[in-house]
Amino acid sequence: MDVPTKRRRRALLGLGAVLAVLGLAGVAAPSAEPAGAGVGFSGRAYAERLIAESGRAAQGLPSAEGLESPATAFAGTVRSAGAAPSWVSEEIASLDVVQEVRATDDWSVMGFTLETDAAGAQAWMTAQLEERGWVLIDTGVKGSATAVKEGGRRPWLLFSCTTVGDVACIVVQAPAP
Repeated sequence: MDVPTKRRRRALLGLGAVLAVLGLAGVAAPSAEPAGAGVGFSGRAYAERLIAESGRAAQGLPSAEGLESPATAFAGTVRSAGAAPSWVSEEIASLDVVQEVRATDDWSVMGFTLETDAAGAQAWMTAQLEERGWVLIDTGVKGSATAVKEGGRRPWLLFSCTTVGDVACIVVQAPAP
């Protein structure tokens, strides 16, 4: 396997792990329903997707049978940066320099990789948000911050940056429109 493929696989696995944690913790589905119920973003869906994409089932490793169907549970599909709604670049960050973009259909949860480490990704995100008028609030969790803004399409957001291999995985959550 060549190095870029290994990097993409590590980044995908890391991004999936971060999104799975968010889904299992209920962060990706802040409602009275259980995390992932009817939202399309769940840890189970990511686990199933990662197992399927890694070929683990073909190697005789545990499968994801009995878990939610990815058709109903997985809405965080791979997208091109150009497919992002205009409000993403206007209000959050320019996706021109990122890779591996994933997002829910309404873009309330999005993830992408950046060729740096978590500290570099956090500095980049901070600069992008401050440039667009956001006030950042430290969450006390390394690589994570909350931002608030008056006006615009989204009043708050949460982002988290994690180093996976040679890249940083960034997950952004904002209220759905």
